[in-house]
Amino acid sequence: MTFLKKGIWQISDASIGLEVGLFCFALIVVPLVYEFNKDQQYSTAASHALRVEKATQKYMMDNALRIGSRATATSPYILGVPELIQAGYLPAGFSETNLFSQRYHTRIVQPAPLKFHHMIFLTGGAPLSLSAARKMAMRIGGSGGYIEGGLAKGVMGSWTEPLSAFGGYNPGEGHVVIAGFFSQASGKNDYLYRHSVPGQTELNTMKTALDMDKNDINAVNTVNANKVKTNTLHATGSAQIEGALRSGDDITTDGWLITQGDKGWYSEKGKGGWHMTDETWIKAINGKSIYTSGTVLGGYVKLDNISVAGAKCNENGLLSRDASGAILSCQSGVWKGAAGGNLSRAGVNALSVESTGAFHFVLVSISSRFFAVDGSHTAMANFTLSLNGRVREQITNGLNVRKTGGGGHYWGYDTVGVVQKQYRLKIAQGDHLRVALSSAHYHLSSDIRIDLSN
Repeated sequence: MTFLKKGIWQISDASIGLEVGLFCFALIVVPLVYEFNKDQQYSTAASHALRVEKATQKYMMDNALRIGSRATATSPYILGVPELIQAGYLPAGFSETNLFSQRYHTRIVQPAPLKFHHMIFLTGGAPLSLSAARKMAMRIGGSGGYIEGGLAKGVMGSWTEPLSAFGGYNPGEGHVVIAGFFSQASGKNDYLYRHSVPGQTELNTMKTALDMDKNDINAVNTVNANKVKTNTLHATGSAQIEGALRSGDDITTDGWLITQGDKGWYSEKGKGGWHMTDETWIKAINGKSIYTSGTVLGGYVKLDNISVAGAKCNENGLLSRDASGAILSCQSGVWKGAAGGNLSRAGVNALSVESTGAFHFVLVSISSRFFAVDGSHTAMANFTLSLNGRVREQITNGLNVRKTGGGGHYWGYDTVGVVQKQYRLKIAQGDHLRVALSSAHYHLSSDIRIDLSN
């Protein structure tokens, strides 16, 4: 009989126990590690697919017109990753395949105008079991699914879609799909479209206030608005306003303030202003008076209002004219002729005057020259004062000469006589007065002056 030593037996038992433990560990841990790695692959592939789905959705929103013009209910619009990269919806370095070497094939159909339905198919590459496809679809989310029995099925039976809806395209059992459920281009997003869509004006319509956060809006052609509220309005060109322009402060201009039509400047408070209705006159609105503490300078002054001399007036200092154009001024509440209310005229031997107003006094001044005659004599000149052809007064201007002393001498006498008479007569505007020589003796000539006054 052979006997083993005790120490050798103990070493052999320990080795056997270690081997058994390692074997059990491998049976448990290795499958777990394998499944963990697979799950990581499914998650990575799902993340990759979601990026493609997001880019596809954005492409569809931005290119609704283009897709709508090509896709029908039975003829799909085909889209792939290369097109998304080229259009800038995916970065240039984005891989066209996932880690299973599967490519993306998107089909977009249009069951109704601008109502799109799309499906993203993963094609080719390493085949996946139905179990693997389900796991990957679950990581994609509610739109994730897989192909089984000729149908596209959502995870956990959430949806089912026949492949015939996309032209019968079928990449094979176990391939993952991403379904874009029926969506109206204007109903599934609140994006403001950059381009017009026929029959869908709401795609270019804001439903709330637009806050630009102090940024600019450039290259605008026309802004149509009910109201524009701004701190500063700066226009480098013309500004055309069809309605009223209201300013709470001054309006200044480096050029002309030009009005069109018959309007001009109007003071709402004072109910007056300036305007022009022709090429000649600047007119005061509502017949307003003009007041200035400075000077009014003009070529002519035209008085349109006709007054009657002797009639009452409202304010001293007012100027007017009579029907013949003679100037009248308001003095002591009465319209009077010019030159302080007097009218003066002069003539030789006969003088006719037309009254420019109403007067009450007539002053007649006559200076007569006579022949120089030796010896005592009487020189005279007789005149008549007529009003409107009727003789009202007789005026005589004469010299009485009495010669004394011895004969044989020549006496030189004054040859000029002067007479002045004032009469109270009621003279109206337009009346005619005349002073004329009626008879004379030793008369040469006479200077006559008429003064009318009140």
